[in-house]
Amino acid sequence: MTRQSKIVPMLGVGLGVMLAAPACASHFTKVAFDSAPSRMRIAGLSPSTVQVVSSPGGSAADLGTKILHGATEARPMTLTAEESANVEAVNNFIAAWNAKDGKRAMSFFAEEARFSVGKIGMTPDFKKPDFMDLLQTALSIKMAITPGTTWARGPVVSHERVDEIILPNGRIAGKFIGVFTLRDGKIVDFIDFEF
Repeated sequence: MTRQSKIVPMLGVGLGVMLAAPACASHFTKVAFDSAPSRMRIAGLSPSTVQVVSSPGGSAADLGTKILHGATEARPMTLTAEESANVEAVNNFIAAWNAKDGKRAMSFFAEEARFSVGKIGMTPDFKKPDFMDLLQTALSIKMAITPGTTWARGPVVSHERVDEIILPNGRIAGKFIGVFTLRDGKIVDFIDFEF
């Protein structure tokens, strides 16, 4: 039997690590650290088959793993220049919301931009984003990206966020998974999944 490798993205673990696992190991999707940052468990592998390699920082978030059978290994996710620029655009978009700067927030959208928000599986049809009134009437806005949750691949950026927008007649609050697609540095699609 020939060993093949494939890249399995480790979404939602907040580690920025991608696991290159044997093709037959597509079910290895959970990574957990014991209390000591030098020990890692990967679902489906015994501790003796995983070696953790510490980076100079030595923190759990900086660790990579090396699976000792075959030539497969984990490596930190490296962003392309486009992906880095897209993450920066999304971060600046969120910063504009927190500053209640409607004109700046709207400047991040492409002309044909679309927006949708709702619970997973129940998002309504897309509509053209228009947040100017909301941003101008809000008493306060706090949109906090959860550290370690930002992910980018090509034109797609996603992150987890906790939002609280105080309005004169109520509030909008919740946890969201924001998914953005960008083209030429502008947001084309913006979907907020509430969870």
